Amino acid sequence: MSALPGEILKIVTYARDLSDNLKMLQLLERAKKENKKLIGLCMGDLGEISRVLSPLYGGFLTFGSLETGQESAPGQIPANSLKDIYRVNNKRKDFKVYGVIGNPISKSMGYLIHNRAFREINSDDIYVSFLVENVEKFFITFKDFFSGLSVTMPAKENIIPLLDSVDTTARSIGSVNTVFPGRRKVGRLQYRLFWCHRGP
Repeated sequence: MSALPGEILKIVTYARDLSDNLKMLQLLERAKKENKKLIGLCMGDLGEISRVLSPLYGGFLTFGSLETGQESAPGQIPANSLKDIYRVNNKRKDFKVYGVIGNPISKSMGYLIHNRAFREINSDDIYVSFLVENVEKFFITFKDFFSGLSVTMPAKENIIPLLDSVDTTARSIGSVNTVFPGRRKVGRLQYRLFWCHRGP
């Protein structure tokens, strides 16, 4: 990449799979190590997390819309949300990624609540929304990426067979709403129950 001409490079793709975001973030990390300025983003609903996370992974900048309904590219997030909710302008050395998984996730308010809480306690951590179509594939691909997840429908039920440990109450209800990575097995998850219920 360092051999490519130009002071600032721009690579924008259309996310056809959630894992495309990981590839873009890895590319941004590589560019940062090579001291190359790179704008790297994924478009579309599946690419929204790249727009939030790219500055944290070394991206030169990210693009936001003036406001909701005035997007100039698919998946753009309003600039004021990028700045005020996700704090993309803040320099962060150490941060953890948290989020919500499910489909649909557009109604989830978790990103507002958790990112506000992180800001209030001066934490560099960030909470994003993962539009997950296949729960098992998500965990295989993202197992080393997140530090904790909220779970919404339909993943509340689909996730149980993928977990190493499930609280007795959650198992009897048949619904899980919070998970965090465990250390007992590589690539598997432990479960800690904060609150769960049967979804409507």
